Amino acid sequence: MVTIRSSNEIILSLIDYFRLNQPNLDTKPGAVARDLAIDAPANQIALLYDELSKVSTQQSLRLVVGSDLDKLARNFGLSRKTATPSAGIAILTFSSIVGVTNVNKGDVVIANNGVSFAVLTGIAVNPAQTNFYRSIATKYSANFAFVGITDQYAVEVSVQATTSGTIGNIGQYSINRTSIVGVSNVLT
Repeated sequence: MVTIRSSNEIILSLIDYFRLNQPNLDTKPGAVARDLAIDAPANQIALLYDELSKVSTQQSLRLVVGSDLDKLARNFGLSRKTATPSAGIAILTFSSIVGVTNVNKGDVVIANNGVSFAVLTGIAVNPAQTNFYRSIATKYSANFAFVGITDQYAVEVSVQATTSGTIGNIGQYSINRTSIVGVSNVLT
């Protein structure tokens, strides 16, 4: 790997070189020899080192990022996988179930960072199955207690982020809002 040298390092090397070969040459700042034979070439060589550093970085799988990584991968016939939306399970809770509550495909739940997630498959919450919904709530009772939810009924629904990429990667308890009619609370 190339050692990238700064302008000052190059200047000091040139001064040392001239001191050995021309001991009487004036190399103080502002001297003609310093301006013409040391500083000017050193600055140009430093620019070449900068360009060499950029090329080196763009050829390193460890250091290259963004579109430069895509370009490097194309040299080998590869491409990066495109971003996909995050998906997971959201738990919708109900304080009571008096009538059929529809959770439709495309209904939205929102995380505390503002990212919205759409319900992937709809479900009809039927009051005739309250024991089933109570069992789901019991399964998550410790999670509910942690965030202060006291609802006694719950359903699990699959959700997917409405935007692709890492912004949809959220932690547990991050989904906390919804406007679905009949749903009291939501969490992940």
